[in-house]
Amino acid sequence: MYSSIVKHIILPLTDYFLGLSISKELKTIQAVQWHSKEELKNLQLIKLKNILAHSGRNVPYYSEIFKNNGIQIEGNPLDEFKKIPFLTKKIIKNNLPDNILDNKRTIYTEEKTSGSSGHQGVYYLDKLAYSSVIAVQSLWWEWSGFRFGDKVLQTGMTLDRGFVKSLKDWLLRVNYTQAFSMDDKAIRENLLPFQRKTAYFMGYASSLYTYAQYAERKKIKNIKFESVVSWGDKMFPHYRKLIEKVFHTVVYDTYGAAEGLMIAAECEKHNYHIMTPHVLVEILDEDGQEVKEGEIGEIFVTSLTNYLMPLIRYKIGDLAVKARKDRVCSCGRKLPILEKIIGRDTDIIYSPKGKALIVHFFTGILEHMEEIKQFQVYQKSRGSKIEIKYRKSNGFDSAVLEKLKLDIYKKAEEEFPIIFTEVEKIPPSPSGKPQIIIRGY
Repeated sequence: MYSSIVKHIILPLTDYFLGLSISKELKTIQAVQWHSKEELKNLQLIKLKNILAHSGRNVPYYSEIFKNNGIQIEGNPLDEFKKIPFLTKKIIKNNLPDNILDNKRTIYTEEKTSGSSGHQGVYYLDKLAYSSVIAVQSLWWEWSGFRFGDKVLQTGMTLDRGFVKSLKDWLLRVNYTQAFSMDDKAIRENLLPFQRKTAYFMGYASSLYTYAQYAERKKIKNIKFESVVSWGDKMFPHYRKLIEKVFHTVVYDTYGAAEGLMIAAECEKHNYHIMTPHVLVEILDEDGQEVKEGEIGEIFVTSLTNYLMPLIRYKIGDLAVKARKDRVCSCGRKLPILEKIIGRDTDIIYSPKGKALIVHFFTGILEHMEEIKQFQVYQKSRGSKIEIKYRKSNGFDSAVLEKLKLDIYKKAEEEFPIIFTEVEKIPPSPSGKPQIIIRGY
């Protein structure tokens, strides 16, 4: 009953007052997910042609790219698309704010992120692009059995919820808690109210795993989540195994990028379906060519919905395995399948008092410090001191490090030894993507 009220009254009213179109976009994607393979392919081509045409006309960066590379909007969209050079976070940063945005469109949300690469970045969405992102996310949650209005325990990064988000949490029955610094007391207070309750558990994979570790250690056996939905960092097999065992549930993993790119998610049959109405995904080798089926390549993503800040052939730094074109999922959806997301272990380090500090604990602080260009955290043994290697950016002085230390202590709610080491370069991991967390144990 309450889910029906949320669906038919609360969500449409929210869209109306905020000027969004989440309900409309959700209804569209709910229908599109069942389209035939040919229909999905044609829809993606239409959306690709539209975003290319818009970018070439309205975004200075792409206008120059199209001119220099002889890209013809009237030509075959896939052929013209492949002439476009790859986009990186560095290129975006160098072209903000005037060259990479359609300045005739209104910014709805601005997000700063260092992602999992350690490089700071910023991206923008207008209301239509934001509505599309939330609609796709909502569809993925539905694949897990969730319906708006069902009770949820959610771990996240936005602790300052504000009036609108706090109201949303209340209306949608979401118990929202931090994902980046968790001790036994906090986990216990958040977890125990869900004993013998019908609810869903959602959040960053490493934080969900930390909750499962606590429940196993404390021998808590009477919490059964209807399902668990994960995002943000990699859902490793040992994470999934423990979460499902301890909470008597099933994990549904999702895969996206902070820049508003909803890439793929697990359906009921636990295959990762690529959201081709929302993104175009390329899996390429070192020479920028499509890898063969079953081979590993680097992921490049094109947003088909963000007309404010088009991301075309964007290098996100992850690796994946390309699936066979003829692979079919028994769920009935014809959305293509991503064979395997490689990623890397973002790891968790532990404070001397045993608090789990996931990678987003550090990115949530460093993303606001423009004086530090890149960083890496190292811990030799569990609970020992940590070393933060960093590369200086413009405006750096020693006071930045003291502020960083105090911010870490404040968020961790304890103090422990921190060593800062300035470096000229932070070597990348085998994927070519710098690794933020490194453990010696």
